[in-house]
Amino acid sequence: MRGIMKTKKEMKQEYLDNLRLLLNQTYLHLKEHGVMSQEGKAYIEGYVTAGVSMTVATHKEIAVVMEEENNKVFGSGDKPAKESLRASVVSNKEETYLEVPTL
Repeated sequence: MRGIMKTKKEMKQEYLDNLRLLLNQTYLHLKEHGVMSQEGKAYIEGYVTAGVSMTVATHKEIAVVMEEENNKVFGSGDKPAKESLRASVVSNKEETYLEVPTL
């Protein structure tokens, strides 16, 4: 059964790797076109919401990945993508950001 099921650590790593890819593509689009892809932004927002609601990753872990990818694309001094995306997907109210109803 172990071959089929992933550990929580493996799921987290896969999730964060996929988030890195999504962020990188969206940031490259912003850098090239001067505007953030609304489709990319919306997809990332949904991906982050799903990851947090399923407790795969925390807002802090996601913020670190966002910072790293922003720095890769824009350099450590530039903040255009990070500020735009972070404001929409990473809340200061980490504990109450998502109030997922339980059935």
